[in-house]
Amino acid sequence: KMAILSCKNGHRLCVQADKGPFVVACPTCYTTVEWSNPVDAPNNPYLPFSGRPLGALSDSASAKASMNAAARASKLAPVMAMDLDGGVTMELVLIPNGTFRMGSLEDEYGRGIDEKPHPVTISTAFYMAKYPVTQEQYNAVLGNNPSHFRGPRKPVETVSWYDAQEFCRKLSQKCGNTIALPTEVQWEYACRAGTTTRFHT
Repeated sequence: KMAILSCKNGHRLCVQADKGPFVVACPTCYTTVEWSNPVDAPNNPYLPFSGRPLGALSDSASAKASMNAAARASKLAPVMAMDLDGGVTMELVLIPNGTFRMGSLEDEYGRGIDEKPHPVTISTAFYMAKYPVTQEQYNAVLGNNPSHFRGPRKPVETVSWYDAQEFCRKLSQKCGNTIALPTEVQWEYACRAGTTTRFHT
């Protein structure tokens, strides 16, 4: 069950209504919202969340368990949403800190010579977008949609690295926090979701 709370500045944030207590940082203005149960949170009326169902990065049972454990330890919500205006939001999931083996085995098809397996430690949990940036999200931030295969919920495409950097820059201005593309380490760690095989399954 998901719920949308409001911070003291009126920004909306998405939380799991059946989890708590948590101290949640608003992804827009970074003020904190504390609650034990959203129903009881003063001045924070909540509405049923009508976005896409949970999936992608948090599909596996082990990934969900790690995400929720990190949320309890850090007192941050395991799932939150950034309000991009016009009814458009961006779902974020908490990626827990931990250690993993980055790289690929020598006999793995398609590996590069610089992909020798080595342990890497992620010391701090971080938030990552749950899904690829959609066309409606891109348009809400930059005011245009360069995609060839049009559809508001389809991933934005035909964008360059520079376009992606501009998207992050404008979104950072919008929410008052630093938004960046994931590093190579963060991306591989999130995609592996605790697995050690060639693919994520």
